[in-house]
Amino acid sequence: MHDVLGKVILLIQPRGQTANEMAANLEDCGYSVITTPFDDLEAGLLSGDHPVDLVLADTGSVNTINNFKHLSIWNNTPLLIINESTDDMIPETIISSCPYIYLLRDSSITMLDASIRMSLRLHRAQNRNNKLIDVTELCHIESELTRKEDLLNRSEAIAHVGTWEYNLADDRLTWSDEVYRICGLTPDEDQPDYNDFLKLVHPDDRDMADQAYQESINNNQDHYEIEHRIIQKHTGEIRYVLEKCEHQRNREGAIIRSVGMIQDITDSKLIHEALYYSEHKYRNLVDQAADMLFLHDLQGNIVDVNTSASTVTGYTREELLHMKVSDIDPDSEERDDPGKFWDTLGNDNVISFQGRHSRKDGSIYPVEITLNKIKLQDGTYILGLAKDITERKKAEADLTRAIQEKDQLFSELQHRVKNSMQMMTSLVNMELGRAGTEDARTVLEKIQGQIQSLGNLYNILYSSGTIGTINLQVYLSSIISSLQTTYTMSLHNITIHQQYDPVDFDAKNAAPLGLIVNELVTNACKYAFPDDKPGNIWIELNASPTGIVLSVKDDGVGLPDTFDTTISSGSGLQLVEMLAKQLGGNFTFQSGDTTTFTVSIPVEEK
Repeated sequence: MHDVLGKVILLIQPRGQTANEMAANLEDCGYSVITTPFDDLEAGLLSGDHPVDLVLADTGSVNTINNFKHLSIWNNTPLLIINESTDDMIPETIISSCPYIYLLRDSSITMLDASIRMSLRLHRAQNRNNKLIDVTELCHIESELTRKEDLLNRSEAIAHVGTWEYNLADDRLTWSDEVYRICGLTPDEDQPDYNDFLKLVHPDDRDMADQAYQESINNNQDHYEIEHRIIQKHTGEIRYVLEKCEHQRNREGAIIRSVGMIQDITDSKLIHEALYYSEHKYRNLVDQAADMLFLHDLQGNIVDVNTSASTVTGYTREELLHMKVSDIDPDSEERDDPGKFWDTLGNDNVISFQGRHSRKDGSIYPVEITLNKIKLQDGTYILGLAKDITERKKAEADLTRAIQEKDQLFSELQHRVKNSMQMMTSLVNMELGRAGTEDARTVLEKIQGQIQSLGNLYNILYSSGTIGTINLQVYLSSIISSLQTTYTMSLHNITIHQQYDPVDFDAKNAAPLGLIVNELVTNACKYAFPDDKPGNIWIELNASPTGIVLSVKDDGVGLPDTFDTTISSGSGLQLVEMLAKQLGGNFTFQSGDTTTFTVSIPVEEK
């Protein structure tokens, strides 16, 4: 927030309440906000103790936008217009009169904050071309870039490969998060410099690592590659790493920046070192390995195997030593069709892939293969490790099938619940038609509203495909819409106002909350406005870090002074109080010029 502190925003008021809410939201983001009506724009620009950094206009329509045509003192102040209508066009007279004019088509506070920051950055770039710039997509792109950067960091962590950049001009070294982890550090530690990195290199490798980099610079090389050890700072653990670097040059050809990657190859390095043990230790090691081991030359002739290779393939050791790789790997010849596959496998490089092997009885089974080219005293060989992954493949197939069955079951369950809700609604409607008394109709209408409330919940969950959370704005709006349909006659003189903060609520607690809204709004419709009295009902949902607050307010006849929810009959407020307690919240009411019922629900601790 520090980059917006002190920034003064002139908010041109389109509507009093909306502007006040927008101003409050902007101030929560750290801005200083001055509000002014459309009919006093120039006074607004000149008001306040500080110059205006940005003018924000929530226009709403072309008619409102045309009010700008009399404004003549824009100077260098950027103008950000909020207009969510894709059909409205900003008049050319407005665009030509404003050197810095930007457009936002999404008035959510998140996009509003992002677009203000984007507009201020574009303004600082001094791109004065009197053209309308739609920053909506730019902000969406910036959000997508942030998401992709997070994905890259996760990918690096999975692959144990980090990236770095070293700027020679200012001696600035930048690491990705994975480089920190490889070096035994945390990303929130101080930014290292080149010497800090050298201190992490194993003392026996430090000069070699420094020399490799310095010589690549001094000899004007394009790149270099080196393996060395590092000692993790906090644990003292030694790790083997592969480091690759490429240099970037300026127009004169001078190296100005180095970019590279560092990969933790400790596991593969340990395997390589194990291969140089004595024959006895080597034989004991490989024969005890659960994976199949094949050592063959570049022509595919098998020269050594371990016990697992004989056990799994069904061939004896002697039989395997007279066979070629293609005898057990039906895809090897196709893979090496150009005859250069082994050439692409560089020294000390490891590659892994999935393939097929065949047994002596002709059966085929899936394997995971890891290959490495090694040099022994009598020549170059390929060391192959093969793992029988038959059970893994079966487990993956079973898991995929189980997930599909679960999805089908869940879909069927949702469908049946939806049908059951519709059937109950139909039954209640039938009883309503036969109800002989007003009291019976009242009870049935309440039951109908409660069923519709639950039905709306299941409809939203069913259509969204999620069962964990539900958008309360969508859910509560659907309940009000159903009530407006049910009480069409009662509501013809009543105006309902709705305002909901965006909240994703735990779906298992959504049903009680929906019943509370249904009960409170139903009571207001039926009892607050007798004799067809006109009035208003307000439903608001406010969210904060500590919880949510639901309020239902009306300007009807009010409550008697002796009103008590614990002894009132027929209003259903006892049910509301019980449901509020079920949600861990509390239920209160206040009566005066308006009657307000409030349910406060705390945030559930994780």
